[in-house]
Amino acid sequence: MLQDIAPQVYHNEFYIRTPQSQDHFFYIKDGRILLDPTIDHFPFPSFQAFALKQPDIYQHADYLFSISQHDFYLIDEQAIQLDESDGYLFSAPTILRTLTPSWTGFAGVTGTQLHRFYRSRTYCGCCGHKMNKKTDERALICPVCHNVEYPKISPGIIVAVTDQDRILMTKYAGRTNPEFRPDCRLYRDW
Repeated sequence: MLQDIAPQVYHNEFYIRTPQSQDHFFYIKDGRILLDPTIDHFPFPSFQAFALKQPDIYQHADYLFSISQHDFYLIDEQAIQLDESDGYLFSAPTILRTLTPSWTGFAGVTGTQLHRFYRSRTYCGCCGHKMNKKTDERALICPVCHNVEYPKISPGIIVAVTDQDRILMTKYAGRTNPEFRPDCRLYRDW
């Protein structure tokens, strides 16, 4: 999906930043993301839209990433209570797959994945104490046993190495593959 956001550029370097009024945020509550359903090309709320009703919203935002000139933050839903007002609605995250341009869907999916990381790592898996956000990298650290948890990166890639009308096929060394039959026309032609 990352390759589908061109000509936009994704920057996931870790920074401590204070949001600006034009920046956008993800607010996820009970597995649903707050979106503006009237805007199909960029439905994410901006700080400016909520700053009057929630002036402390800036203090409860963590910078996540930027795509080209757009900075995205995650609002701590345990510290700030936002509701469906001013036309915003909570939607199932599956709606993010249908956004166009595709880079906006990529932004939303990435934001929900980072939210899931922060919520699923509230307590240390080693000693059970409450985890704290690190200030020098995107990670959580236990103040007691110093266990560090990082977001999972689960890339998936499929590659075909070709030479004109031939494709390179491999198999694991030392394993037998009952499906592989050298006498099969399909394999012989490759």
